Amino acid sequence: DRQLIAQKVLGLRTPATTLTPPEVKGFSATTFDELQKPMSERVAMAKALLKQAGYDASHPLRFELFYNKYDLHEKTAIALSSEWKKWLGAQVTLRTMEWKTYLDARRAGDFMLSRQSWDATYNDASSFLNTLKSDSEENVGHWKNAQYDALLNQATQITDATKRNALYQQAEVIINQQAPLIPIYYQPLIKLLKPYVG
Repeated sequence: DRQLIAQKVLGLRTPATTLTPPEVKGFSATTFDELQKPMSERVAMAKALLKQAGYDASHPLRFELFYNKYDLHEKTAIALSSEWKKWLGAQVTLRTMEWKTYLDARRAGDFMLSRQSWDATYNDASSFLNTLKSDSEENVGHWKNAQYDALLNQATQITDATKRNALYQQAEVIINQQAPLIPIYYQPLIKLLKPYVG
């Protein structure tokens, strides 16, 4: 329940449905039908997929959620594990580390599911989406998708923002379908403006 985690557990966050935040210049987020469904329907879909994969109440899904020590990350990890247990019966073990050790373990691939966040280095969706390209050092899960890479490579050749955004939307659809990551929330965007600045 992204709404619960973003607003009730963490406060002042916006539930995320895409990797790219809606504030990014020229980006128009895709609306995914399954995320518009009531929680009960989404849970039923997830349980059906888990059953297909061989998981049930007598053989629950078990995994480890890995995060660095920080109050906000701990609250998020506890909320996520609680939600997964409540809705899906998943058994989640929480594992926390100090920042440097956490980074080393992530680079080494020593995790099942890891917390990650990203702040854009420039105001374009590619600043977020490029982190999942096959050759990106930020792609610590080593997810690879040739179609995804091709879309982003094609987008670098296009100057028309509308056409580039269409490619970014297709890339977000691939992320949603394959789930190499799970967007949970967007950080609040705080702007300070002087009254005389237009």
